[in-house]
Amino acid sequence: MILAAPRRTRRLRSLATTLSLAASLVAAPLVATAQPAVADAPEAQSDTAGMTTIAVAALSGYDALLADTDYIGALVGRPGTSKMLEGMLAFFTQGKGLAGVDKSRPIGVVLQTDGAQFMPLACLPVDDLNEVLGLVQGFGIEPLDAGDGVTELELPDRTIYLKPIGAWTYVAQSPAALAAAPADPLPMLHELVAEYDLGVKVMAQNVPPMYRQIALQQMRMGVEQGLKQQPEESDEQFELRREMSEKQLEQLEKMINDLDQLVVGWSIDSSAKKTFFDFSYTLTEGSDLLRQLEGMKDAKTNYAAFHNKDAAFSVLGSVKTPQDVVSEQAEQIKSSINIARQQLATAMEENADDFPDEAARETFQQISNDMLDVFEEIALSGEMDMGGSLTLDGSGPLAIAGGKVPDPAKVESSIKKVFNAAKQRSTEVEIDVALDADSHDDVTFHTMTITIPADVPPQVRDIWGGDEIAVAFGVGPESVYFTLGDGAIEACKTAIDDSAADAGKEILPMEMSFALGQILGFAERCAPEDERAVISMLSASLEDSEGSDHVRMTQRPIDNGVIVRLEAEEGVIKLVGAAAAAAQAQQMKQQQGGEEW
Repeated sequence: MILAAPRRTRRLRSLATTLSLAASLVAAPLVATAQPAVADAPEAQSDTAGMTTIAVAALSGYDALLADTDYIGALVGRPGTSKMLEGMLAFFTQGKGLAGVDKSRPIGVVLQTDGAQFMPLACLPVDDLNEVLGLVQGFGIEPLDAGDGVTELELPDRTIYLKPIGAWTYVAQSPAALAAAPADPLPMLHELVAEYDLGVKVMAQNVPPMYRQIALQQMRMGVEQGLKQQPEESDEQFELRREMSEKQLEQLEKMINDLDQLVVGWSIDSSAKKTFFDFSYTLTEGSDLLRQLEGMKDAKTNYAAFHNKDAAFSVLGSVKTPQDVVSEQAEQIKSSINIARQQLATAMEENADDFPDEAARETFQQISNDMLDVFEEIALSGEMDMGGSLTLDGSGPLAIAGGKVPDPAKVESSIKKVFNAAKQRSTEVEIDVALDADSHDDVTFHTMTITIPADVPPQVRDIWGGDEIAVAFGVGPESVYFTLGDGAIEACKTAIDDSAADAGKEILPMEMSFALGQILGFAERCAPEDERAVISMLSASLEDSEGSDHVRMTQRPIDNGVIVRLEAEEGVIKLVGAAAAAAQAQQMKQQQGGEEW
């Protein structure tokens, strides 16, 4: 029975707290849900009663939640997780479960504004509100009739209002907010749950200008408070830093004003055996920042074969920024490099005693300035094209990398200075330098071989796979290359040939991957004896996940924007479960006064 509004029932705090706990137990795993894909729905931003939608959050339905918790539970050694959750829910609801709730539909929150204040509105897939209110009454909370179909519930820390509209029940902090409830929130929610288990979409252009200005003012105040001249900082250095901060604030203000939509989403894809997290944004048509993203479109590379998706670490990227955008950014690029030069000079003066003599310090500073010149030239060219990989499953590390630079001769000059300085000044380690040691087509390789001293622990030789550490740099007409490890030069030559055969290959603007099995295996070889047990246990969790132990990060353009995805394969989920179990066991051991691993 729903009581009349004037009457106030005494709140039974203990039972209400129990209800809150029960709800938390049910809701905690909601971030691990899945929903079948549906067709894209039209966007709903302007709503009734003069309200405008600023943000939408959606969580796929309860049934999908249980399916995903079973999938994750099986991977981390806890099969039948859904039955445990169902049992807990039955216990706290006296066997009624989620009576009155449509378990197949998503749950959502819509944030609206009238231009002055924000009004959140929860959207619950409740078919029968009376059934749900019956569950609430079981915990000593009496629903109150607030009129106009609105039900009031007094919780321990707040009062909420519910109203059924169509196939949905809306929950708000005030009856007025319910007046603006959409007739059907499903199109807005499905737009997110069609792709994600948990998704949030922000329509930035709908945020009232007043609040955007407040945000900008707060950020400016924070920057200005931290922008104080340091004791060791010259007036010129401080002025450069101040100018850089001002330009960064201008860029941030542009970003806030030009931002159209922002979407964050997480999904567990049991069919593809992975989980992923997306962050995407779009910019307003014709904005300056949108022009800067043009360089991500139609990305092509001449270094495709340097990317090895099965390596312990690999990266491939290519961006070509329009020249008019580069010209606009040139001053900021040069200022950044100048600040780096001055900071380097200051650091070297403060640490002058770390150099054996003045000549060594001058050589290091010259090499550093040369490399800063190279970075500046790359930035001002507007082109970035590179690839590289590190393999750790052989007898020793093997790394190869290649990339385009505007002036390879300048890089080559710096490399020779580094090699010669290392050879001349090394007194404890034998270093052999060979300039023009090898060549391949129009690429010349310079090598440096470091002999591992006889008195180092045998483990060092095991890590490097022998008595020597081989390093090489290659220089071509438009490219520079780096290699590390025995046989790396030959691997680099193969990658050069294979890349040339696939020149101009279309790629994502950026792709990066990590193979955790290789990384853990190498870490176990490097770790002290007393730390290997934990690493070995974590590695064992990946034994049945060969080829599915990768973490990948990609960046790709979308209409008027960009999307960044962080993806983890099934083996990584197992590894996380093993790490959590290890941490829990360690904590219990410490609490019991046992020794640490």
